[in-house]
Formats: sequence, C-alpha cells, structure tokens
Amino acid sequence: MAADDAVFSRGWSMEMLTNESRRAKDYARATAAIVRAMSLERAAQVYDFARFLQTQPAGPSPIPEDSDGWLNDSEEQMQAEDALWDAAYSRHSEEFSTLRETAREEIQSGVTKPLFDAQGNVAE
Repeated sequence: MAADDAVFSRGWSMEMLTNESRRAKDYARATAAIVRAMSLERAAQVYDFARFLQTQPAGPSPIPEDSDGWLNDSEEQMQAEDALWDAAYSRHSEEFSTLRETAREEIQSGVTKPLFDAQGNVAE
C-alpha cells in the first residue's frame, strides 16, 4: 500500500492533511521565534524537551479537530479532558509523589533557584 493510500484509508482528506501541515508549520515558526530570543542554554532545554516529547506516546485528544479553541469547549469536552488528566495522574501518582518530595528537598536545601525575580519577571 502506498503512503498516500495508507493516509486516506484512515479517513483523512487532502484538506485535513493540508490543515494539519499548516498548523505544524505555524507551531514550528512560533516556537522558532521564541527559541531565537532565548539564551543558548535555554534553547538547548527546549530542544531536549522536544526530543523527550517525541519519545512519548500520543494519547487520544478529547478535543475535536474542528474545535475553535479551548475557550469554547463544551462542558462534556472539559469533563473528558479532566478524566484524561485524572487517569494520567492516577497511573503516575507514585512518580509524582517522588518528584514532589525531591522538589521539596531541593527547595529546603537551597539547590533550586527562584523562577521569578523580585519584579515578577522570569529569572534568567
């Protein structure tokens, strides 16, 4: 089966592929603009995080493709999303507890740095 046949057999139209491609390019441009304004160290962190996300399985989205944004989500959509977050938290609650305790220990020991400076700006 050709790649195009595989895509269309999933029920995707050419318009859906074009919209998806356009959205991906928009995100890439917006992300690149943000990264350009960062220090090299911060830009490397964004790159590392993007690589991490590539290794994670993509879960189902409770938000329909034709949605016009989260501000207009129906009550059902918000409840579906909340259920996904609750399920993810339940699956990983031990890991979150460990991370929470590690963070508390780092804060108490002074290892961490504040996220915001005295003026409320993100600290560098």
